[in-house]
Amino acid sequence: MKRIISNILFLLILFFLFKWDLQAKYFFYEISTDSSKAYIFGSIHFGKPEWYPFEKYIEDAFANSDVLVTEVDMNSVSQFTFINRMFATDTIDLKYKLKPENYQKLVSKLGKLGLSESMIQRIRPWFIAFSLQRTEMQQGNINSKDGVDLYFNRKANELNKEIIGIEEIDFQLGLLEKFDCCADEIIERLDNNEETEEYLNNLINNWIEGNDQKINELINEISNKNEASQEYLKVFHEILFRRNESMALSIKKLLKNRKQYFIVIGAAHLVGENSIIKYLEKNKNKYKIKRL
Repeated sequence: MKRIISNILFLLILFFLFKWDLQAKYFFYEISTDSSKAYIFGSIHFGKPEWYPFEKYIEDAFANSDVLVTEVDMNSVSQFTFINRMFATDTIDLKYKLKPENYQKLVSKLGKLGLSESMIQRIRPWFIAFSLQRTEMQQGNINSKDGVDLYFNRKANELNKEIIGIEEIDFQLGLLEKFDCCADEIIERLDNNEETEEYLNNLINNWIEGNDQKINELINEISNKNEASQEYLKVFHEILFRRNESMALSIKKLLKNRKQYFIVIGAAHLVGENSIIKYLEKNKNKYKIKRL
């Protein structure tokens, strides 16, 4: 009897270990109809070289898909597009658009990167603030050029796979330009390097673990009403939440075609009550939705 009990306990331990090992990682979904299929991978826009390649089931889903869908088709984005939108159309210098202390902080930090004060005067506040934010978040071997979306974009180019954007670059830049009003806030949020590093590590760990609740909490932390201005919250809500419904609609249109799609979208768009997944789940009788 003791041996039987021991064997049962051993099997139970194996079961729970096996079950834990199979627990979903990342934010990876399969959406299917009778004639089409889409895989949706929630990404982050920076990464580490050692993350790649991903697990076999993700890489196989990508390899077997006909089309890569990213938020924007980066192959169609020219340098002129960014240059045209990063410079101000008025005649007011940047130093008059920011608080004096934030402007000096900006000049000091960018000076260490080889950018002189005269070089940044015509740049729009949103662009310079997010450029500084990206620089601060690139720690160690974490960088934007190894972002998840760019990883799949490079692979798709190597395989001559069709690539389409779910949105246009002008639309995205138009949304980001609305952060001109909040550039001071963005710069001030970067004051504490330790907090920035802790936030980044939490984001990465919970993204890898596919932890919906924690990622949602981190998103809400960014838009904490006790710290963020009403202007910031309004733009943040428009950029993150209001786009989810239109992106879900675009995915529905793709699923009308007899193709297999591999869709890479920021993971923040896949969590919470107003996520893309929640919008798709409203048509459960039409789509089979499975988290892998």
